[in-house]
Amino acid sequence: MKDQFYIYLSAGFFISCIKISDTNDLLNSWIGQFRNIIGVEFFLIVLPLIPLVFAFLGLHPAVTVTIMAESLNPEILGISSLILTVAMLAGAVSAFLVGPFNATVALMSSIVKESSFKVAQWNMSFTSLYIGSVMAYLFLLQHFQNLIPF
Repeated sequence: MKDQFYIYLSAGFFISCIKISDTNDLLNSWIGQFRNIIGVEFFLIVLPLIPLVFAFLGLHPAVTVTIMAESLNPEILGISSLILTVAMLAGAVSAFLVGPFNATVALMSSIVKESSFKVAQWNMSFTSLYIGSVMAYLFLLQHFQNLIPF
């Protein structure tokens, strides 16, 4: 449990630093400009891939989602907070499935006596199907947002 404690303690410290230095405002402006360039629908399709990319760089998915949640402002981005939440959590789930530095994959690799990269590769087909379904779902949610009562 001490490893998990350090992960969340580091994430909290990093988020505090982002808020104190007003870097979250800078991040929101950059992300807002990026969203304006590519469009809201494509932005929501790309958003779940962020925790997945950072998982392969060695950052824990929970830390990535925590940082994203603290630095992204749904009102500035013009996206419903519920849709943004679905996008971030779906990205975290996919990162938990295939992140080679994740405890779940590491535990499975020790059980089957294979490398964590090999176990992550085994999970890749399911994760690809999952993330594709999530992207379609996010596109539909954004497109039909006015019809959904939330």
